[in-house]
Amino acid sequence: MTSLQPHDNLTVELSGHNLVEASAGTGKTFAIACLYLRLVVEGEGLLPENILVVTFTEAATKELRARIRQRLRQARDRFAGGGAPDEFLDRLALGERWPGHATALSRIDSALQTFDCAAISTIHGFCLRALQENAFESGSLFDTDLAVDQEPLLRQVADDFWRRHFFGGDAPLLPLALGRRWSPEVLAAFLRNIAGKPHLAVEPVWHSGEADRVAGEIRDAFAALASLWRTQRDEVAAILAADPGLSRSRSNYHPDLVPGLLAAMDGYAAGADPYALFAGFDKFTAGFLAGQRLKKADPPRHDCFDLCDRLARLTSQRLLLLKAEFAARGLERLTALKAQRNVRGYDDLLTDLHAALDGPGGTALADRLRERYRAALIDEFQDTDLVQYRIFRAVFSGGAVPLFLIGDPKQAIYSFRGADVFAYLEARQEIPAERRFTMDRNWRSTPEMVEAVSSLFRLGGEHPFLVGDIAFPPVTAARQQGCSFGDRDPAPLQLWFFRRGESDRDCINLGTGLQRIVTAVADEISGLLADGRAGTACLEDEDGRMQPLTPGDVAVIVRSHFEAGLVQQALRERGIPSVVQSADSLFETREAGEVWTVMGAVAEPGNEGRVRAALVTALFGLNGNDLALLMEQEAAWEERIAAFRDYRDLWRERGFMTMFRASWTGRG
Repeated sequence: MTSLQPHDNLTVELSGHNLVEASAGTGKTFAIACLYLRLVVEGEGLLPENILVVTFTEAATKELRARIRQRLRQARDRFAGGGAPDEFLDRLALGERWPGHATALSRIDSALQTFDCAAISTIHGFCLRALQENAFESGSLFDTDLAVDQEPLLRQVADDFWRRHFFGGDAPLLPLALGRRWSPEVLAAFLRNIAGKPHLAVEPVWHSGEADRVAGEIRDAFAALASLWRTQRDEVAAILAADPGLSRSRSNYHPDLVPGLLAAMDGYAAGADPYALFAGFDKFTAGFLAGQRLKKADPPRHDCFDLCDRLARLTSQRLLLLKAEFAARGLERLTALKAQRNVRGYDDLLTDLHAALDGPGGTALADRLRERYRAALIDEFQDTDLVQYRIFRAVFSGGAVPLFLIGDPKQAIYSFRGADVFAYLEARQEIPAERRFTMDRNWRSTPEMVEAVSSLFRLGGEHPFLVGDIAFPPVTAARQQGCSFGDRDPAPLQLWFFRRGESDRDCINLGTGLQRIVTAVADEISGLLADGRAGTACLEDEDGRMQPLTPGDVAVIVRSHFEAGLVQQALRERGIPSVVQSADSLFETREAGEVWTVMGAVAEPGNEGRVRAALVTALFGLNGNDLALLMEQEAAWEERIAAFRDYRDLWRERGFMTMFRASWTGRG
């Protein structure tokens, strides 16, 4: 792998195609803001609408917009003679391309005045604007609507396919499909995964002739098996029941299971549907038998096992061809439905722009886009896929427009969030070696933590991520902020190992292990905070002063909202305040569910079941015993029902909040 040059926000040339690889904490967002400022100051007539900045989430777009605007304001204040000292800005004013204070201030003021027009957006926002503003060149309709949720269309396609193949009198593949847990929902999810990927090759390629050929082979194999079973059943039964080389475990060929397997094969061979494979059919296949033989024993052999092996393989192949048919026809049907309704989804924005750039009018469209966007900064480039990269390559080909691709290649391996490591590697190879840079200073972590993480990845040798062209570049800590934890182990990165106890037997139960981890984490945090109050656990602030550790300095990363709740409860029991940050919807929380329960009771106060459910929520605080006692007191229960009727009337007459406050305080 070619070594990368250190990136310098001040000296890197604002020309050609550039790749900037930035590990977490190395100042990527700051670098984008500095490059943006240089494009404004050093460029001639560049306004925010001419500088394309693309990132991959709405949240990142808002942050970038705020940070860039803030950087422009800092520069204006500094160059006007005020503002705080800033090494980058001071050195910028001494550079060779400095246009002079008056010109620089004029350009920055113009940028700030027109910043609301800044071309800072997500990749989908950029594609939408490019298609709408260049409808003739892209061949797009002016009034096409954006379908934010494509799920209804996907479900319609899947439902249509399911009805066509599995409804009606002749549906031989239905048992097999159900046995593989197919459903319209599963098909819709599959279609969602392959839609919007024009370069994805789906194999096998479906055509009706191949499907008919495989179906004919299945009929022949089934007929041969049925004939053989009628004459040689006893031979097969003897092998399964007594062969010394077979495993007799409870899940395979245990004496109690063999009669049931034979009975199931009797029914299958006597039937007329070769696709109606029963549970346990695989135990008759030669491949499965070979895998279940005992050590140093030869697997039993019989023509029946070979025929079953062939049938299992052919039926799987036929089902795979059916899935390939759905992939081909489903994509066609989805495209037709969108055209019929004149809508496009987010993925269509990418594929439509890519197709337009690759089509007859692609050159004219790329020229128009280059006229508008005279510089481009692509953030989070590691999350790019092949379609997105080829859009940027087509628009900014030739190197006439400065293009900066900025991201962390180590995160390009995360395909679950849309990244394509091979698209990233393709982009890297197309950029000259002298235009590839790395940001090698970490501004977020202590020197000890940086070294600890680097040591961990060095254990993986030259290729810790398996992909040869992606390495773990050396990073140094830019700040020397320290910390002190008294007599505690100073190692910045520690791994805890939980040993089995006497009651754990062979392994630690998952629930028990989770509770032990939660308890240990909460106890550790409690101890650290106690040390903070005693002045022995401290963190150094930006002014170099040691400050006691507080709850706000501690973070716990978990894998699920459920685990977060366990940790928060454990901290609450120890008197430690905490908040949970989650990407889950507010409406999926327990509190939202309880509010919904109360609302249902208020809406239907005559439904006593709903009222009882509302009373045992945390909002009213009753438990099962309280509720039972209340139900025995007729007057008290009627009073509660009357209160809920009053809440309903308040909701109707004065709105939800008035009703909710009244129910919260217990006043009708």
